[in-house]
Amino acid sequence: LKVACAAFSGELVYNISSTSLKETLLLLEDAEKFGASGITLLPPFYLANAPKEGIVNFYKEVKKRTKLQINSRKEIIDWGEINE
Repeated sequence: LKVACAAFSGELVYNISSTSLKETLLLLEDAEKFGASGITLLPPFYLANAPKEGIVNFYKEVKKRTKLQINSRKEIIDWGEINE
C-alpha cells in the first residue's frame, strides 16, 4: 500500500478483508497513514452466517474510527443502519 500510494497520483482504494476487528483497525491505520482514498471492507464473519446485528456493529465500529470512504457490497450491509 505504501509503495502504491507513493507511485500512483490518483485515488487508491484499499481492500480490508481481515479475520478480526483488531486486525481490521490496524490495516485501517495503514490505509490512513499511507494516503488511501478509501477502503473496501468485508467483515470477517460475513462468510460464517453471523447475525445481522454483528455485521452492523462491525461496520459501525470501523466507521466511527475513520474519515475514509468505506465501500462494501449492498448485499452485505444496509448503510441506513450504519448511519443511524
